[in-house]
Amino acid sequence: MRSIDFDTLGNRLPEENLPVELAPLARRFNEALARLDRGAQREIRFNANVAHELRTPVAELRAIAEVGLQEAREGALESPASYFEDATELAERMARLVDTISSLNRTGLGRELIEVSEADLVKLVERAWRPHEDRAAGRGLNVRIQLPDEQLIATDVSLASAIMTNLIVNAVSHTPQGGDLTITLKENCLTIANTNHDLREADLPHLFEPFWQKDASRSDSAHFGIGMALGDAYARLLRIEVRLSIATPGRFEVALIFPWPK
Repeated sequence: MRSIDFDTLGNRLPEENLPVELAPLARRFNEALARLDRGAQREIRFNANVAHELRTPVAELRAIAEVGLQEAREGALESPASYFEDATELAERMARLVDTISSLNRTGLGRELIEVSEADLVKLVERAWRPHEDRAAGRGLNVRIQLPDEQLIATDVSLASAIMTNLIVNAVSHTPQGGDLTITLKENCLTIANTNHDLREADLPHLFEPFWQKDASRSDSAHFGIGMALGDAYARLLRIEVRLSIATPGRFEVALIFPWPK
């Protein structure tokens, strides 16, 4: 047991030919090692994905700087503003990634400050939807929103709004041109459903994994594959039950079940 450390989490204690009093102890110890090993592997993959996501914009930023510098030395720099604009866009993308990772890390460590209060879920949904209404219309989506006049719940307004905003952004982004998107609120259950022919039942357990994307080649460069993981972390902090399903072939649904006010 003393010989096992972070680099040897794959090792296990022998469970055979042990005294009957020690066999359960060895088995439980091995189960704990297996859990730690899975967590360590997730951490390794997470770090590798962070490096991968940052590598491309850093390389692009360096290329922009090198080209601009070379043109400046040769006296051929006619439009310096374009280089600064491209560099600023890349820097902002990297900043969004770092901010999201930091927020996910704080949430995982329980550092987010939660302020639960009574709130009108209808108003939160309307506020989360409003900034994305024009984009949905521009993509020709068939949007149907069914909300009651009022629905009081107990939640942290900021974190709950972040969860809903993320789900709405994903729905608008991944619904094909002319597809359907519905937002329905019934009592304390908010359901966001959209046309999605790519997802399968086997994909659902992966949706909350940081950086997981069904098809990276078709993903918007503004999305890193962290939003769902962050939303899930916020939901667990707020004791919001999240249910993912393929309701019918080609239709993906996310249901948020909020706690009632005490």
